[in-house]
Amino acid sequence: MAALAKIVADTEQQDECRAFRETAALLKTDSKNPGLYVLLGHMLERQQERNGMIAALVAAIQLDRDFAYSHGRRSMACYRAEQGWAKTEAEAMLAPGVTPTRL
Repeated sequence: MAALAKIVADTEQQDECRAFRETAALLKTDSKNPGLYVLLGHMLERQQERNGMIAALVAAIQLDRDFAYSHGRRSMACYRAEQGWAKTEAEAMLAPGVTPTRL
């Protein structure tokens, strides 16, 4: 947990390179943690690296298919990158009272 707190602090202080290094180190020791891939996805989003963000979120989904947050973030990233069916799904997620048809 201390390592995660350090990553958050680095990110808040705009030390993106250090935050990436810390996250990479954690992924080497805990590569089965979908939350770390979501964290990596957030950092890549801040860098406007949408393809990398999508890949990180896909990795999180592969590790835990029930991790709904990963599905939603991936869908939004694909929407912003205008990739495939996810654009339609993301638009559905933004509409009040509408349930997405696929996940």
